[in-house]
Amino acid sequence: MRKCLHSCVLLIFLAGFIGGCSDEQSEQPPAQEQVNTLLDRDPEFTSVLPQRAQELVLNDANILIVDVRTPAEREQVRIADSVPVSLGDILGGRADLPRDKPLMLVCAVGGRSYAAGLYLMKQDYRLVYNLRGGISAWEKAGLPLEYTQK
Repeated sequence: MRKCLHSCVLLIFLAGFIGGCSDEQSEQPPAQEQVNTLLDRDPEFTSVLPQRAQELVLNDANILIVDVRTPAEREQVRIADSVPVSLGDILGGRADLPRDKPLMLVCAVGGRSYAAGLYLMKQDYRLVYNLRGGISAWEKAGLPLEYTQK
């Protein structure tokens, strides 16, 4: 009986785990509702996949692409027309970013830019996007990048 109970629990756990795994990516990270609750407002902050990010940039000349990676990372590869702003400057409140323009935050894989976005939303920035998957996902999608010639 005990062995049967353990087997049933294990099967239920595995079914839930397998059912929760998917190759599909949503536009927003699962924690977005928690972020909204924490900020106690309805922020205009979302993570977007590379193709959507490129559409936004192509369709809105006002979007400022903010690259929060290190200078060494930017030296290797970057999105055209992006501006470097260190994550430390953003989190330290020293970044002079426009509040009247949408911001597209970029890093290597999306984590640092997501943290920067959360901070900026707490500072009442109007519209902030995070490039989900960062430069790595942008490159995998075959979207244009600038590489340093050596």
